[in-house]
Amino acid sequence: MKLEYAPLAQSDLRAIFLYVKDRNPRAALSVVDEIRSRCESLLLFPLKGARTGIAGIRRLEIGRYPYFIFYRVEGDKISIVHIRHTRRQTWQGDE
Repeated sequence: MKLEYAPLAQSDLRAIFLYVKDRNPRAALSVVDEIRSRCESLLLFPLKGARTGIAGIRRLEIGRYPYFIFYRVEGDKISIVHIRHTRRQTWQGDE
């Protein structure tokens, strides 16, 4: 399996890092590392995330931090499409 980050997900990671860094510089890297680790865990269990109402998109909770990972499995590729804070309005796939 191959893991890739869509441009939106890459932007999300940068924004999360900067947001956390402004509030707690020492925690920023830990948060992003945990998100990346959870994304990489999909390589072993690609279907562990819950199905969403968006065709082909699954959602995985980070657990320790309040973020969802939205991703798509296509053949031998996992595409991370979006990373969103759990308190934000539910993502409809329109960003």
